[in-house]
Amino acid sequence: MGPSSSQRRLKAFSRSIRRCLCTVLLLLRCAGELAAEVTATNRPSPQILILHSYHMGYVWSDDVTEGIRSTFREHGLAVHPHVEYMDVRRHPGPEHLLLLHEYYRQKFKHRGFDVIISADNTALEFLLRYHEDLFPQTPIVFCDVEGLEQYHLSDQPLFTGLMEVTEHVPTLPLA
Repeated sequence: MGPSSSQRRLKAFSRSIRRCLCTVLLLLRCAGELAAEVTATNRPSPQILILHSYHMGYVWSDDVTEGIRSTFREHGLAVHPHVEYMDVRRHPGPEHLLLLHEYYRQKFKHRGFDVIISADNTALEFLLRYHEDLFPQTPIVFCDVEGLEQYHLSDQPLFTGLMEVTEHVPTLPLA
């Protein structure tokens, strides 16, 4: 008997996170911020923000965060990412996003990031809308985004990442 549907999905999810993080690692390598260099030159570790669409304790968000942290550890990066949760499942609507925009503007006005990892569609949409205001010139690496073609990223040179692909064909017979 082969792996279950949930095991296959977890394996695909893990591959997706790893591909996303390879992009982050490439960005950091290009910026010269690898842990060995940081130690050798006494530079601070890379400043990374993980922006989740959902909330802490939501299995999807927790798995993404752990996947990111474990990949950094495996590559020897001394990184302690700053993690923010937009909590849009419990607080949907444009008013909440406006409040988050103002909150993040105040919170991060004196803090810069080397890269921002965006998890899921709402976080990407938020960053597309407010990137220049909140985090100008900061590269964005997104993961687990559905319907990527709707975002017209060709005119967004600082945005790169991975689309979430769901395998509907094997799932339908199981349902």
